[in-house]
Amino acid sequence: MTIEDTKEIIGIVRKSKWNSVREFLKKIISQTLDQKIGYILVAFDVRVKGSKKLILSDIIKNPDQINILDKIQDFSMMSLYHSDGLTHNHLNITKDDEVIIVIAKYLGGNIKYSGLFDFSIQIDSFNNPFFTNASGKTINCADIINLVNPNITEHTMINEKKKIDLDLFVFEKFSGKKAIWGVKETNSFTKWKENAEKEYKKLFGERKIAYREGKITKDFKIFLEGFLDGRKISEILLKRLFKNK
Repeated sequence: MTIEDTKEIIGIVRKSKWNSVREFLKKIISQTLDQKIGYILVAFDVRVKGSKKLILSDIIKNPDQINILDKIQDFSMMSLYHSDGLTHNHLNITKDDEVIIVIAKYLGGNIKYSGLFDFSIQIDSFNNPFFTNASGKTINCADIINLVNPNITEHTMINEKKKIDLDLFVFEKFSGKKAIWGVKETNSFTKWKENAEKEYKKLFGERKIAYREGKITKDFKIFLEGFLDGRKISEILLKRLFKNK
């Protein structure tokens, strides 16, 4: 079953791969074409079979007419637009020196394009944004942050988390469960905090306090940091606090 939703793909690719980009565009048009409406095609600085035109305009209303794209050898900008008043599909292609930039926004199912773009981002209604490279590898948002900001390491990100809600961060990292639902703590998180405090008191004494006025105490913070900083945490303790581990 193919799930249709609004997708937006931004892709960057070398000019030499125009033939592959063209086939990708033809697949989108073929999948989304409403023959009563058609796709309006407008292109600038076009070279068609060796002849040059300042502007090329046409309308694609049936599958056979999609092949008009095969005649286009070069251009500076191209727009393919299709709208029924509710749905708006827009394919915009520009050339910048030796690079083709594709921005495709359409309502439809998934169209495979792995390995087509040197770099791309896809946004849709059901999933987090994801990125791809020329090898077809999928890159998530966290990986992108590390790529574009090489000075931001995982350790830095963990430290930022610890400054906010260290107990929440430790719980979610090791349990795989949510600590907050809406604006309230989940029952699992509340129960875990109680158990974590009990284990803390067993190790350091009953007089030790884990929370003071709702905030983590300095010593309890050091105890929790032990889960993140590579210290040797007892396997028994891990199993007590995170039974799924």
